[in-house]
Amino acid sequence: MAATVVVLVHIALVQKELRISSFLVPIPQSVGGLAVTFFFVLSGFLITYLLLHERAASGTVDVGKFYWRRILRIWPLYYLILFLAFVFLNNRALLPSIADPAVYKQAPTNIALYLVLLPSLAFTYNMQILYANQLWSVGVEEQFYLVWPLFMKRLGRSGQFYSMLALVVGFVLVRNGTALLIWFLPEYDQVLYRFIALLTITRIDCMAIGGLGAYALYYHPQWVHRFISSVYVDIVVLITVLVLASRDTFIPYIHHEFYSVLFCYVILSGSCKPGSILQLKGKTWDWLGKLSYGIYMWHMAVIALAQFAIKTFAITQHATINWMLYTSVVPATILVSWLSYQFIEQPFLKIKSRFVVVKSCAA
Repeated sequence: MAATVVVLVHIALVQKELRISSFLVPIPQSVGGLAVTFFFVLSGFLITYLLLHERAASGTVDVGKFYWRRILRIWPLYYLILFLAFVFLNNRALLPSIADPAVYKQAPTNIALYLVLLPSLAFTYNMQILYANQLWSVGVEEQFYLVWPLFMKRLGRSGQFYSMLALVVGFVLVRNGTALLIWFLPEYDQVLYRFIALLTITRIDCMAIGGLGAYALYYHPQWVHRFISSVYVDIVVLITVLVLASRDTFIPYIHHEFYSVLFCYVILSGSCKPGSILQLKGKTWDWLGKLSYGIYMWHMAVIALAQFAIKTFAITQHATINWMLYTSVVPATILVSWLSYQFIEQPFLKIKSRFVVVKSCAA
């Protein structure tokens, strides 16, 4: 679901670039950012829960195997999309109507940042590679999970809790404290603004909030089940998220953290409470969930090719462009993601299974 929201938001950006109005209800651009925040919370929840389970089952966390699982699941598609975006989609000789000339002008700095999994830094300095923009969030997760299993291995139960809590509180304080510094150090405002932007993009505290949810479920399941037992709370949380997000409501000082807490509740209720209204279950949802990484990674390339077709054939009618974008991009992205899963990702996933310590359908 979250991946599809990101696709729709990026389609809306194309419509804005082409100066056409959508025939759907306008989706605020910030909703795409919130969808990524949901990904971060979900990722932090799942990975932390698996690491807690692994440590309890085996007495430790095999950090080496964890790294191999991440590499085999994430890196093949990450570097393939990067290659396609840099070599083909932004090649003015091949696709002049959609290529971004800035991509090659900023090379090799931009490509180097992407290669070492620091696309968030490239994003902060406006050196992102068009059609590989979405890789920034993958890079953030890889940075976070470089150290997360070490914390989960070395810290005890209370240490795990306080480290996650300190990460959330510390992140909020540093970001807002830096914003306050601008008033006292105006001569450094550009540096400070970039630092705030980097923290806002990175927002690893959202993953820590997901980790706190996993910690609560693992060590205090009875408390969690009591907390999520009321259907009325489900309704209030759902309405709150939908109303605030649809109105593009900004929460001062703790914007993504506020939504992360709500998302964490959604995840807990959807995964732990049978019949929850926040639950998306069924063969179709399970199938789309399996393809969600591919949908997120491939959709920009599909949008790029749709743009190329629109410009090549000089299509100007707004209705035609709308139909092309919605009826071709979404199905084509799902199709490409399925093919990617079958023929690109699965061979690596079979190797990944050799490094599994704790089996999980979500792993």
